[in-house]
Amino acid sequence: MAKNWTDAQRAAIDTHGKDLLISAAAGSGKTATLTERIITSLTDKKAPSDISNMLIVTFTRAAAAELRQRIFKAVSEALAADPSNRHLSSQLVKIGNAKICTIDSFYLDLIREHFSSLGLPPSFRVADTTETELLEKELMSETVEDFYEREPKRFPLLAEAFSSLRSLHKLPEVFINLYTHVSSYPEGVAFLRDCAKRCLAEAELDFFECSFGKILLEETKASVGHFVSVLSDAVEKIDSDEAARAAYLPSFSYDLTFSRDLLAMLEVEGYAKIRAHLLGYSPI
Repeated sequence: MAKNWTDAQRAAIDTHGKDLLISAAAGSGKTATLTERIITSLTDKKAPSDISNMLIVTFTRAAAAELRQRIFKAVSEALAADPSNRHLSSQLVKIGNAKICTIDSFYLDLIREHFSSLGLPPSFRVADTTETELLEKELMSETVEDFYEREPKRFPLLAEAFSSLRSLHKLPEVFINLYTHVSSYPEGVAFLRDCAKRCLAEAELDFFECSFGKILLEETKASVGHFVSVLSDAVEKIDSDEAARAAYLPSFSYDLTFSRDLLAMLEVEGYAKIRAHLLGYSPI
């Protein structure tokens, strides 16, 4: 493969005889490097590898198809340059059945090979998206009901944090969305446990002094600052129009003053006073 490899890529391609763990960011050439490593191993003249002994796993079907295509092309070109090479000829035949697949299809094949040992029927299949969503909702609904029965005092308090008493039927969907969100973190559900520990450790502090409160405070300052800017422009334009002044100036002026006071309080006051100020909002 005609390519100018970086030192790290070349090391990943040429290092053999030991286990390798290579960390690479998106767009860093992982597929190209992996392909070159495989091709180099298959076409090695001293100790060529056999692709039937390889397990090549990727995240997407597109990447798996691209890998297979690149390997086939490279081996074909090597065989064209050395037509009498029986090893390359056999590798070209084996590429079609080589284990080049996605992670999920690899595990699915393992289950299919050992379904009897696992106590599964031979007719098992992978559920589609609609089926899995229905199963998720059904199982989460059962889980919510189970916890209500087991924790009649504590669980309602948790439920109120996510949903009003009028929409408790939405709790399963809320928890499923929460689970989907935290699953994107490397720690998974453990991320929530870490957050809970931090909240508990900072429970005696003013909310805006804790780690999560500081983030929300800065976001709120930015939002209110934007509101003040927009309202200032609106009041200036309304004040310049006699008809609009009588109809809208008192209301917009009140909102502008309220927002300015709120922005000033966000700089010096704690959560309780700011909350009281917000609850005292009484638009004209």
